[in-house]
Amino acid sequence: MTVIAFPHPSSPPEQAYAGSHPSVTGAFQSPRGRSGHMNGILRVRTLLPSPAGVSVTGVFTAELWEADGGLIGVDSRRATITACPVHGERGLQLVVDPLELDLMGITVRVQRFTIEPPADLPTSKALPGHSAGRRRIPSGGGRS
Repeated sequence: MTVIAFPHPSSPPEQAYAGSHPSVTGAFQSPRGRSGHMNGILRVRTLLPSPAGVSVTGVFTAELWEADGGLIGVDSRRATITACPVHGERGLQLVVDPLELDLMGITVRVQRFTIEPPADLPTSKALPGHSAGRRRIPSGGGRS
């Protein structure tokens, strides 16, 4: 069983990102050999500028379902992934390309998804390749 350590209520506010939880979906080959699908969320913990984009650390929590509608199980996995900042209709968004994630010992192919960054995320000029440095995004900067 996977155990997730949650932050203690007295944790400093800069250690947690209070943005909304992006939905994630994916597909996998079920233990029965059929196709299955995954539905879940990513609880973002930190966003840090990195040379490849934005380094996102968080916990994926998801349900794994058989194609016939039978629940296989629920699992959580902490991961650090890279997101690319993209300016869209709704302003700056962080786009995460498809990735593979191990849940319940099953390799899940997670589809591309977006993260709504907090309002005080550095502009794209201050992101990778510029002088923003590594800084944590305070929890008060995003949506609740």
